[in-house]
Formats: sequence, C-alpha cells, structure tokens
Amino acid sequence: MDGGQVEVPVSANVDYTVEIPEAVDWIAVASTKAMVDSKVTLTVAPSYDVEVRKANVTIKSGELSSVVGIT
Repeated sequence: MDGGQVEVPVSANVDYTVEIPEAVDWIAVASTKAMVDSKVTLTVAPSYDVEVRKANVTIKSGELSSVVGIT
C-alpha cells in the first residue's frame, strides 16, 4: 500500500489533541491546531507488507473524543 496523507475533518471551538498509539510507528501528525472547522493531516508511511495495517487515532478535547480508524 502506498503511503501518503489522510485528512480528517475536525469541527472544534476549543483546543484539542491527536493521540496515536505508541506501538503505531507508521502514522505521524502533520498538523493539529485549529479553532474552527478544519482538517488534521496525518502522514502515513508506505507499507511493503501484504498484511493490511489498522490503527485508531483519537482526537481529544477535555472529556470529548472522537476515534478515527486508519488502514
């Protein structure tokens, strides 16, 4: 599978964080800060394995959170 960027729409009027599990070394946050409708851009490294990779990325603000599945 080719690597590349994945844009995740975020609608927030407060600061938020993006959490990627420590064991997932093939996704990185390319941008995170926004106070209006925006996108979080994640950089996904290419995979040369036959097996499909899967990870959940969590976007959090205080007690609120949203989980996005990345494959």
